[in-house]
Amino acid sequence: MVAPILYGPEHNQFINGDNYVIIAQQPAFITLVTFDIPATWEFAVCAYNQAAINRVANAEFYFERGNYSRSVEPWSHPAEVNTVAMAITGWYKAGVPDARKPWLQARTRQPTITETFDGNTRVLRQIVSFEDKPGNGYNAAHVTIEMRGSI
Repeated sequence: MVAPILYGPEHNQFINGDNYVIIAQQPAFITLVTFDIPATWEFAVCAYNQAAINRVANAEFYFERGNYSRSVEPWSHPAEVNTVAMAITGWYKAGVPDARKPWLQARTRQPTITETFDGNTRVLRQIVSFEDKPGNGYNAAHVTIEMRGSI
């Protein structure tokens, strides 16, 4: 029997299929991901190779960023020969850090893609927003994904 793949900051949660975003890094593009996490509650953003979402064992875990003691340093991924798809998830605790509280999956707003050109470079930009409280503000965390590749 294969053990289930678990997610979240403590790798102990199942994933809700409606609350994550798949980002596809185009072949030969580099990706830079930046984080803005103004949430007052404890919040974490985790990203996985899409294979993890599809329940493929040993799928790559890309990053975890967040507020309080977690880093918000940018994360980058080098250019690849093939498309790389990553699933970006948000997780929160209802309040400040407390080991007794469970991690809950945050609601996700699907991003729109903007495309610009900087000389001979094509730039694809997406912003993923997360919500951790009732309402539709989607202001707990914002993850900006910028992919750059030559044209």
